[in-house]
Amino acid sequence: MRPLCSRCPFTRRRSRLEEIRIARPTMFATRKREIDCGLLAKSLIFQWPMLFLQYYLWIAPHLLLGWTLVASFRRGMHRRLPIFFAYAAFEMFQFLTLLALSLLSPFPRDIYNWTLVLETGISSCLMLAVIYELANTLLLTQSSCDGSTSHKYLPGAGLFLQFG
Repeated sequence: MRPLCSRCPFTRRRSRLEEIRIARPTMFATRKREIDCGLLAKSLIFQWPMLFLQYYLWIAPHLLLGWTLVASFRRGMHRRLPIFFAYAAFEMFQFLTLLALSLLSPFPRDIYNWTLVLETGISSCLMLAVIYELANTLLLTQSSCDGSTSHKYLPGAGLFLQFG
């Protein structure tokens, strides 16, 4: 006859988990104990695609932004929209700074975090200035050209300000 505690499904499950916990450290002695999900999560085969994807999604948009900066500078857009150009240049500066801090190991994580906080604050102020500049350039100059188009963009601008 079995003991009374083995009939309970919860105690059977608990004893089975204890057996697994005891057996696994001997099977995978090189892995850390907190990352024990049954897969070799710490192996390079599983880390490399995610690391590549992380850096690709971080670097590729900024490469596109750099290309846009060069193209807009050649067309003379920096004279027409100077705050937008300054914002895009600051975003490139922020990216290069954070990438350098991320890749260079002597810097502690706190320096990266405080740099990110400071640059995000500056970037937010520049973003508000860009919204003001674009609204001023696009809405006010077009509405003063023709009297019939003065109220054409106001509903869209109101929705943008409310939900944007």
